[in-house]
Amino acid sequence: MRQPLIIVGIDPGTTVGVAVLDLNGKVVKTFSHREYDLSSLIKDITGFGRVLAVGTDKARVPGFVETFAIKVGAKILSPREDLAFDKKRMLVEDEHSKNSHEFDAIASAMFAYSELLQLLSKIEVTLKKLKKENLAEKVTELVVKKEIPIKLAVEIIETPEEPVIKDIRKSLEKEVPDKSIARLYEKNEALKDELSFLKKRFADVEKLMAHLRNENINMLQREEKILNKRENPVLEHKNQRIRFLEEQLSAKDSAAEAKDAQIEKLYELIGKLKDKVLIKKLETLSFDEFKAKNKLLNICDYDLVYVKRPEIISQNTVSYLKEKNVTLISEKKVKIGMIMLDKNKIPMFETGLFALADAKDIAEEKKKGDVISRIVEDYRNSKIK
Repeated sequence: MRQPLIIVGIDPGTTVGVAVLDLNGKVVKTFSHREYDLSSLIKDITGFGRVLAVGTDKARVPGFVETFAIKVGAKILSPREDLAFDKKRMLVEDEHSKNSHEFDAIASAMFAYSELLQLLSKIEVTLKKLKKENLAEKVTELVVKKEIPIKLAVEIIETPEEPVIKDIRKSLEKEVPDKSIARLYEKNEALKDELSFLKKRFADVEKLMAHLRNENINMLQREEKILNKRENPVLEHKNQRIRFLEEQLSAKDSAAEAKDAQIEKLYELIGKLKDKVLIKKLETLSFDEFKAKNKLLNICDYDLVYVKRPEIISQNTVSYLKEKNVTLISEKKVKIGMIMLDKNKIPMFETGLFALADAKDIAEEKKKGDVISRIVEDYRNSKIK
């Protein structure tokens, strides 16, 4: 029988305090031992289950905790600053701890659980929608330990021999996992969503065109019956109506052709993803535009973003992009305290909200920017001296 997933809190020292939680945050076991060695700890802990995460109350992870996590393959969760006693008191129920070591261990485990709670809830809701509740433990282990999307975890479990999934699995099994493939998977999913949206819009246009054609045919038939009973003014009205409907149909045909071209270009973009870098596009840096487009773009850490008119700017947008370590690309140079590459030096394949460029061209432009920054910094330092 497969062991359950557990969360462990450790308070290292001469006397080691240990706390074990289940994934509902319930305390399963607490204990402490003097001069407790790592191998004994691992043997005792693995008797309770498979360790999903290890918590510590220290901002700087103790070596004992780090080594334990590596040995059992668990994720480490630590606070930004050491947990204060008042915060620990809020996390710990007195009856579970016999001494200060166990108290700190429980606080560490509860901190780890609180950090994971939102993600665990999201996994539960997503699997319920997908009707994959039976995969909960395997998916949770992959998502938490490998830091990959939930849907990708499901695919890894259900279709492990698919060529793309096989490559992702190999990259995640490395000692230092290469997460770029997983990020590419996320971006590919975003492109699929946009493609699905465009197909739906195209279907709506086709439905409207069919309706207009039927309306035109019916009107022609009705007016043909009336024609014999009326004089020329009626015929002129009919001709005007026909011309109006023909213009409407022509406009709808043009719109449909534009959507066809957009879909073809999107397919071409997806086909070129393998050896290219994905670039997301904004017209300006205004916050209204950013909020509207980011729902589809989902700008993430270290993304590349092409901005056509960077002089139209919102500090809220700039702050968000800085926090995500985004690199901007534009024909125009605007001083906003961010890396901005010259679009004229980077050939790009563009469509809709996305574009592609060679990774080599991006790297060369970044390198030039780094060299210029160092020259400016050296010059400033020489002036100071």
